Amino acid sequence: MSRYAKMRKSNAQDILYLKPEYGDIITEISEYLQEEGMCAYELEKNREELVKTAKAAIKKEQSMEEALGCPPEEYARKKAGNMQEHQTAYERYIFTLERSVQVFCCYHLLLVAVVAASALSGGKDAVLLIPMSLTYVLELAVIPLVAWFLSKYFYQRLFHMRQKLFQILVYGGWLLLTLLINALIPGSHGFRVNLLVFLFMNAAAYLIARDLRELHFKKYTW
Repeated sequence: MSRYAKMRKSNAQDILYLKPEYGDIITEISEYLQEEGMCAYELEKNREELVKTAKAAIKKEQSMEEALGCPPEEYARKKAGNMQEHQTAYERYIFTLERSVQVFCCYHLLLVAVVAASALSGGKDAVLLIPMSLTYVLELAVIPLVAWFLSKYFYQRLFHMRQKLFQILVYGGWLLLTLLINALIPGSHGFRVNLLVFLFMNAAAYLIARDLRELHFKKYTW
């Protein structure tokens, strides 16, 4: 296992066992720096430093802000301004793809729950089929591009609760845009997919996105 892989695994475990008020700040700073374009290896090195800072702060009974010497937002922006290595275009694509797949899987699970509940209420004539249409394909193609644009130009300028509020607004807007597309372009000539096949397709998409990320990270062999 490379130093990068060990560091990444160790960081994830350490953050998991930190008090929430410390671990959450580390996660927020890391997400901010990732959106700013910090490469994966430098991001993990910074997380490692933050974990050490958090552990020392806990021993001294300090807050994370006191240990950093400034508000977390200011710390993150200083780090972003002094990045040694930026993400490659492919690395940014991998992160964007993985995030998009995660969002779609959550949306699809909600869709599956609605269809399953509707079908089961139909008794013995229940049919577990997921409706597909041209509008659905358009949603898959257009909406991640909108979310990426918003993330690229606005997300990195936000922090803490504003960051979380922005996520809610983006995903809420995505759902509203989905409804609007369906209203303007009725999918009357669509088809249906078996629920189990649909779940399998989502699981496969998630695993492919995850494996692409892992394959990319293998380049960090030091």
